[in-house]
Amino acid sequence: MPEFEIRGPDGKTYEIIAPDKASAVAAFNRKIGKPVDLPKGERFKQGLTDIAQGVMQLGAHAGPSVTPPPPPGMDAWPSDVSPAIQPGLDQQADQAIADQQRGYQERREAAGGSGVDWMRLGGNVTATLPMALAGPNPATLGGAMGAGTLTGAGASMLSPVTDPNANFIAEKGKQAAIGATVGAVMGPAANLTSRVVAPNVNKAANYLIGKGVIPTPGQMLGPTAAKLEDRLTSLPLFGNAIAAAQKRGLDQYNKAVLDDVVAPLGIKAPSKIGYDGIDAVHEVIGKSYDELLPNLVFKVDDQLMADLGNLSSMAAEMPKEQAARFNDIVVKKFIGRLSETDMMDGNAFKGVESELSRIAKELRSDASFDNRELGAAVREVLVAVRKNLERSNPMFAGRLGKINQAFSNLVRAENAASRLGTEDGVFTPSQFMAAVRTSDSSIRKSKFARGEAAMQDVARAGKTVLSQKYPDSGTVGRSIPAALLMGGLATKDIVTTGGALTAGALAYTPGVQRFIVDLMNRHGPKSEIVRNVLQRLTAPSAAGGALAVEKP
Repeated sequence: MPEFEIRGPDGKTYEIIAPDKASAVAAFNRKIGKPVDLPKGERFKQGLTDIAQGVMQLGAHAGPSVTPPPPPGMDAWPSDVSPAIQPGLDQQADQAIADQQRGYQERREAAGGSGVDWMRLGGNVTATLPMALAGPNPATLGGAMGAGTLTGAGASMLSPVTDPNANFIAEKGKQAAIGATVGAVMGPAANLTSRVVAPNVNKAANYLIGKGVIPTPGQMLGPTAAKLEDRLTSLPLFGNAIAAAQKRGLDQYNKAVLDDVVAPLGIKAPSKIGYDGIDAVHEVIGKSYDELLPNLVFKVDDQLMADLGNLSSMAAEMPKEQAARFNDIVVKKFIGRLSETDMMDGNAFKGVESELSRIAKELRSDASFDNRELGAAVREVLVAVRKNLERSNPMFAGRLGKINQAFSNLVRAENAASRLGTEDGVFTPSQFMAAVRTSDSSIRKSKFARGEAAMQDVARAGKTVLSQKYPDSGTVGRSIPAALLMGGLATKDIVTTGGALTAGALAYTPGVQRFIVDLMNRHGPKSEIVRNVLQRLTAPSAAGGALAVEKP
């Protein structure tokens, strides 16, 4: 390594070993306690000056070629100086910029400054902010990369060319290439940063939060983050905390679904979920119905006869055994219970309704496809007679309609809770979505196909955001990878690793998780401003990156 002689403020000469003269001066200044590098304000101002010079230089090179005025003290250019080699405005601008830049570098080196001039780059970034804020602000990563490439190239070209002998066009091409490359990286990086600092939470997550379901932070950010979070469940402690948070979300989702079941009645479901929750909701709806029954009278009308005729025609297309059984059920369980005037009181109707509901439920859970189809047909008979009851009691039609809607909603929850793979009747969004589709009685499931089936909105939101499997307890699923990880860390800093895992686990405790989700879910004007500014940092980042590469 070379040795440099540095003259100190005392007039003496000191020998300093360093890689270059600037490093030697900096080392000596540090040794005697003198500030290293130029003042921060001067360096920041130079960054602003860089962009101003770049704009001026572009204007000089873009303008028409003119003969500048002669030097001071001369009336005209000397006759032996050909106009072809007279310095034009562009050459004057290049030389003036080169002189100013060289003078700045000399002052900085004399002060001991070396390396990347971060304060100067800060001035560059500040000077290019207007361009950044005026540029495009795409929401997607692909759009951010494209915008970053374009705005990065443009912003970096505002940097001046500091070598007066260089080819101006070629140098601008290099600047554009550097800026485009940096912008292509910084665009998506700024976009991702904006999603973390002020995330654009998906609508499905917001919908669930409104229903009391708290997704995990990963689920809030979207499918990609949720999958990454899912993989982290293999870690010890941290993984158990994530799984516990996912399980809480599914439990809250089940409660939200049961709340939706009884929503037509204007009440909330009991706090239970699973089989106990289904029973509790059934009891609540049944109680509302029982309170109304003494006031009701059922009378067969023409609409019901038409509905039963259509159902009989459809049942006739089933196998003979099921078709015959359908007619037998309708005659014995319904028509046979009517009075001579085709009427029955509320209590008699409840008996008919309970019997038809029981038969439909048993058949719809049968292993035979034909019997399941028969169960669906009996279910439609039940729907038809309930609607007839509403028409028979116009004074109570509103309350009856709400009760019937609650019963209809309950069918979907019962279907989901009875599916294979549930945990004591606690279902996943996928299982509930399947139940919603099965319960759609429209022709060819057309309502479900259009996204308009009853309770399909809550099913779709849950399927979009939440885990589609009920997390295990962690005792088996994560014990082996946990043991392997901890064993592998036996010779490393296991205390630090354990602390990091513990800190990560704390983020998934109920209180902290709720705080994080609330913070992420703030969508006021300030959050939008933060996100927009972060997404627009592509151009100034590219300009700074170009200067850092050009003048390390």
